[in-house]
Amino acid sequence: MYIPLNGSAAGAEPPTAVGCRGWPAVHHRLFQLAHLFFLAAFVVPHTFRLSAAALRALLCAGLTLVAVWAGAVVCAPDALAWSVALAVVNAAYAARQVSCSRPERAPAQLRPLHRRLFAPLRVPAAEFARLVRGAELRRLARGELFAAEGVTRTGGRLAILLTGELVVSCEGCPLHRITPHQFINSPEWEADEAAERDSKEMGAEQNCKPPDPNPIYQVSISATEESTYVVWTAEVLGAVLQSNAFLNAVLFNLVGEFHSGAEWLVCILDV
Repeated sequence: MYIPLNGSAAGAEPPTAVGCRGWPAVHHRLFQLAHLFFLAAFVVPHTFRLSAAALRALLCAGLTLVAVWAGAVVCAPDALAWSVALAVVNAAYAARQVSCSRPERAPAQLRPLHRRLFAPLRVPAAEFARLVRGAELRRLARGELFAAEGVTRTGGRLAILLTGELVVSCEGCPLHRITPHQFINSPEWEADEAAERDSKEMGAEQNCKPPDPNPIYQVSISATEESTYVVWTAEVLGAVLQSNAFLNAVLFNLVGEFHSGAEWLVCILDV
């Protein structure tokens, strides 16, 4: 049975040009509950990450109740159609906002690196995921070289060992070992950075030969067992660090710490 929305079937007088002469009884409880959802949607505070998604979800719930009320109580096809359409649109927006607001996560192989090396320095998981977004995971078989002394160019890359073990040697003599979550080539990385700075400073001067921006490794680095490591190119890492001063400071200090440790070990072994 069709019941007009203005309540004329319940005995109310038809509206005039300036308003209603009489008021019908209140609408069904579904109608009231729907508007409670609308009220809640518009008073949601915007102080938390999913506030926009919560607003859309509450609007979707209210519109769904209006659709049920329009289809089962007052039998109004136009109100039903509009409510369903608006509910679908708001549901789609809510799902998209929830999906976009999910924090980015690093690959599972790199999460132990975050816990061991970066989390103690209060680097959030989302920031770490941004740092490793452009990095590559690579493997070394037992005995395979990461770098050959006097042959391999440093190539502007920075690597951290994830699993396995590497040995650093010079002229066949072992110097020190690299264990998981240690930088593999922090001295070479810093040398590349210094060479690039010197090249820019001397490039404008005449009769000055700029330093080689890609020097050759002075040591050999090989795997003593099957190993995996993560590596960044200078271009990829530079793009991330230029836009994030916090990550730049963290990585600068980590590289400097491991570089100092490697130099200390080499000096001790030389003695």
